Amino acid sequence: MGRLDKDAEGLLLFTTDGELLHRLTHPRHKVEKRYLVRLERPVGPRDREAFLEGLFLDGKKTLPAELTPLEDPTWAEVVLKEGRFHQVKRMFGARGNRVLYLKRLALGPLELGDLPPGKARPLTKAEEEALYRAVGLRGKDPQDQV
Repeated sequence: MGRLDKDAEGLLLFTTDGELLHRLTHPRHKVEKRYLVRLERPVGPRDREAFLEGLFLDGKKTLPAELTPLEDPTWAEVVLKEGRFHQVKRMFGARGNRVLYLKRLALGPLELGDLPPGKARPLTKAEEEALYRAVGLRGKDPQDQV
Protein backbone atom coordinates (compact mmCIF):
# COMPACT_ATOMS: atom_id res chain seq x y z
CA MET A 1 0.00 0.00 0.00
CA GLY A 2 1.10 3.52 -0.50
CA ARG A 3 2.28 3.82 -4.07
CA LEU A 4 5.16 6.18 -4.68
CA ASP A 5 5.94 8.18 -7.80
CA LYS A 6 8.79 6.82 -9.90
CA ASP A 7 11.00 9.72 -8.74
CA ALA A 8 10.15 9.31 -5.04
CA GLU A 9 11.43 6.90 -2.42
CA GLY A 10 10.55 5.75 1.05
CA LEU A 11 8.22 3.59 3.07
CA LEU A 12 5.96 1.06 1.36
CA LEU A 13 3.85 -1.50 3.20
CA PHE A 14 2.89 -4.87 1.74
CA THR A 15 -0.11 -6.59 3.30
CA THR A 16 -2.62 -9.34 2.61
CA ASP A 17 -5.19 -7.71 4.91
CA GLY A 18 -7.65 -5.80 2.74
CA GLU A 19 -9.47 -4.14 5.65
CA LEU A 20 -6.21 -2.85 7.12
CA LEU A 21 -5.19 -1.56 3.68
CA HIS A 22 -8.53 0.20 3.22
CA ARG A 23 -8.39 1.89 6.61
CA LEU A 24 -4.76 2.98 6.20
CA THR A 25 -5.45 4.58 2.83
CA HIS A 26 -9.01 5.98 3.10
CA PRO A 27 -9.09 9.68 4.06
CA ARG A 28 -11.98 9.05 6.49
CA HIS A 29 -9.54 7.34 8.87
CA LYS A 30 -7.06 10.26 8.74
CA VAL A 31 -3.93 8.12 9.07
CA GLU A 32 -0.92 10.42 8.91
CA LYS A 33 1.68 10.05 6.20
CA ARG A 34 4.95 11.98 6.78
CA TYR A 35 7.28 13.05 3.97
CA LEU A 36 10.67 14.70 3.63
CA VAL A 37 10.68 17.19 0.75
CA ARG A 38 13.35 19.26 -1.00
CA LEU A 39 11.98 22.25 -2.87
CA GLU A 40 13.09 24.54 -5.65
CA ARG A 41 12.36 27.62 -3.49
CA PRO A 42 12.29 28.11 0.30
CA VAL A 43 9.07 27.54 2.22
CA GLY A 44 7.42 30.77 3.37
CA PRO A 45 5.12 31.48 6.31
CA ARG A 46 2.10 31.81 4.01
CA ASP A 47 2.82 28.30 2.65
CA ARG A 48 2.45 26.85 6.14
CA GLU A 49 -0.89 28.64 6.57
CA ALA A 50 -2.14 27.49 3.17
CA PHE A 51 -1.32 23.85 3.96
CA LEU A 52 -3.12 24.13 7.32
CA GLU A 53 -6.18 25.66 5.64
CA GLY A 54 -6.17 23.10 2.83
CA LEU A 55 -5.62 23.76 -0.86
CA PHE A 56 -7.95 23.16 -3.77
CA LEU A 57 -6.84 20.33 -6.07
CA ASP A 58 -9.17 19.31 -8.88
CA GLY A 59 -11.90 21.50 -7.40
CA LYS A 60 -11.84 19.77 -4.00
CA LYS A 61 -10.16 21.10 -0.89
CA THR A 62 -7.49 18.96 0.74
CA LEU A 63 -7.63 18.08 4.40
CA PRO A 64 -5.41 20.30 6.55
CA ALA A 65 -1.74 19.33 6.28
CA GLU A 66 1.27 20.20 8.41
CA LEU A 67 4.21 21.87 6.70
CA THR A 68 7.38 22.27 8.78
CA PRO A 69 10.40 23.95 7.20
CA LEU A 70 13.74 22.52 8.29
CA GLU A 71 16.92 24.48 9.09
CA ASP A 72 17.49 24.91 5.36
CA PRO A 73 14.05 26.22 4.28
CA THR A 74 14.29 24.49 0.89
CA TRP A 75 13.82 21.29 2.92
CA ALA A 76 10.62 20.54 4.82
CA GLU A 77 8.52 17.83 6.38
CA VAL A 78 4.90 17.44 5.31
CA VAL A 79 2.25 15.44 7.17
CA LEU A 80 -0.90 14.52 5.25
CA LYS A 81 -4.03 12.75 6.45
CA GLU A 82 -5.09 11.68 2.97
CA GLY A 83 -3.20 10.50 -0.06
CA ARG A 84 -4.44 11.92 -3.33
CA PHE A 85 -2.68 11.44 -6.65
CA HIS A 86 0.73 13.24 -6.49
CA GLN A 87 -0.69 15.24 -3.60
CA VAL A 88 2.52 16.61 -2.07
CA LYS A 89 3.86 17.71 -5.45
CA ARG A 90 0.54 19.22 -6.48
CA MET A 91 0.11 21.11 -3.20
CA PHE A 92 3.50 22.73 -3.61
CA GLY A 93 2.73 23.36 -7.28
CA ALA A 94 -0.42 25.22 -6.24
CA ARG A 95 1.84 27.43 -4.13
CA GLY A 96 4.18 28.13 -7.06
CA ASN A 97 6.94 25.82 -5.88
CA ARG A 98 8.35 22.57 -7.25
CA VAL A 99 9.33 19.39 -5.40
CA LEU A 100 12.84 18.25 -6.30
CA TYR A 101 13.01 15.28 -3.91
CA LEU A 102 10.32 13.33 -2.05
CA LYS A 103 10.69 10.57 0.54
CA ARG A 104 7.94 8.96 2.64
CA LEU A 105 9.25 8.70 6.19
CA ALA A 106 6.23 7.31 8.05
CA LEU A 107 2.79 5.83 7.68
CA GLY A 108 0.79 6.21 10.87
CA PRO A 109 2.90 4.74 13.66
CA LEU A 110 5.22 2.94 11.23
CA GLU A 111 8.58 4.68 10.66
CA LEU A 112 10.98 4.00 7.78
CA GLY A 113 13.99 4.47 10.05
CA ASP A 114 17.35 3.63 8.51
CA LEU A 115 16.10 0.94 6.11
CA PRO A 116 18.10 1.50 2.88
CA PRO A 117 16.34 2.03 -0.47
CA GLY A 118 15.37 -1.23 -2.15
CA LYS A 119 15.51 -3.25 1.09
CA ALA A 120 12.63 -4.88 2.93
CA ARG A 121 12.01 -6.39 6.33
CA PRO A 122 9.08 -7.96 8.14
CA LEU A 123 7.24 -5.86 10.70
CA THR A 124 7.79 -6.52 14.36
CA LYS A 125 4.78 -7.72 16.34
CA ALA A 126 4.68 -4.32 18.09
CA GLU A 127 4.64 -2.47 14.73
CA GLU A 128 1.88 -4.71 13.42
CA GLU A 129 -0.23 -4.17 16.54
CA ALA A 130 0.36 -0.40 16.36
CA LEU A 131 -0.87 -0.30 12.75
CA TYR A 132 -4.07 -2.15 13.67
CA ARG A 133 -4.65 0.12 16.68
CA ALA A 134 -4.08 3.23 14.52
CA VAL A 135 -7.08 2.32 12.38
CA GLY A 136 -9.31 0.93 15.11
CA LEU A 137 -8.79 -2.76 14.35
CA ARG A 138 -7.54 -5.56 16.51
CA GLY A 139 -4.97 -7.91 15.03
CA LYS A 140 -6.41 -10.53 12.70
CA ASP A 141 -5.72 -14.26 12.59
CA PRO A 142 -2.01 -15.15 12.78
CA GLN A 143 -2.26 -16.41 9.17
CA ASP A 144 -2.98 -12.83 8.00
CA GLN A 145 0.37 -11.17 7.50
CA VAL A 146 1.27 -7.55 7.15
